[in-house]
Amino acid sequence: MTTIAIACFVVITSFPIYFSPELTDDDFDNTFHNIRISGQRYVENNQKLQYKSNKKNTGA
Repeated sequence: MTTIAIACFVVITSFPIYFSPELTDDDFDNTFHNIRISGQRYVENNQKLQYKSNKKNTGA
């Protein structure tokens, strides 16, 4: 289910890129770079939150 949601998100966010002729290859690279970076940040933040909650639960 999540893969479908992610696929839809990527298609929706990249839709304007494919249909605006004035954009160059650099714009493509930047967009996908930004998507990748924001994905990485999301994962890192999730890991931090999990670590904090684990620490609280174990009392360490």
